[in-house]
Amino acid sequence: MKTIIFCLLVCCLYFPLSGQTKLWDGEGSNNYWHTACNWNPDGVPSCTDTATIGTGNTVDIITGTIAHCKMINLEGTAVLNIQGTGNIEISDANTCVGAASSTSVGCTVPGSAFQHDGNYYNWYGYDCVGSTPYSGSGGSVLITNNTSFTITLTIPNFGCSEQSPAPGAYVLNSGSNVTIYANTGTGSSAPNCCMFNVAWTVNWTSSDSSSGSFTIETHNNL
Repeated sequence: MKTIIFCLLVCCLYFPLSGQTKLWDGEGSNNYWHTACNWNPDGVPSCTDTATIGTGNTVDIITGTIAHCKMINLEGTAVLNIQGTGNIEISDANTCVGAASSTSVGCTVPGSAFQHDGNYYNWYGYDCVGSTPYSGSGGSVLITNNTSFTITLTIPNFGCSEQSPAPGAYVLNSGSNVTIYANTGTGSSAPNCCMFNVAWTVNWTSSDSSSGSFTIETHNNL
């Protein structure tokens, strides 16, 4: 009997258990990959585990963190949102399934992971009403492309204002960002330029045929 127990201990020491399949159930209070109770069974996937994220879920790998797994399955509309300097390392190269996402082993972050759809960016008031010369006042929003595809933004004309980028199609390459900016201008550079409470829609398309839009609104302070 002692011999059998000894053999079992030796087997456990020299032949470690194989990895598990970790299913995303999102039972935590956030969408973070590194929250243990978001997975079933509980515990953040390791480099020996297969991570499966069901359709309709969005999982965030936040900036400054690195996720690990042996293989990843993204089912249906599931999205892996890799933010900023976040990353994922997949042990078995080319074993990504579905729309699987990685920045390190040849898989791709789908264009649908461009997380700006429907977001409502509210720029502050433009102080130009009744001012002579007009007192310049502006607002901006930073847009980042964390996907592996090229994103094309259709920038509207924000009216009688200085703006960047110029109206039209703006190409945002993978891993880059752009600040969308508008200013009422000063002195005679923006005569009668008063941007009232107006909302504009910025449409975007990705080189993998994904698409979406988000809204920007300006408010005059008078």
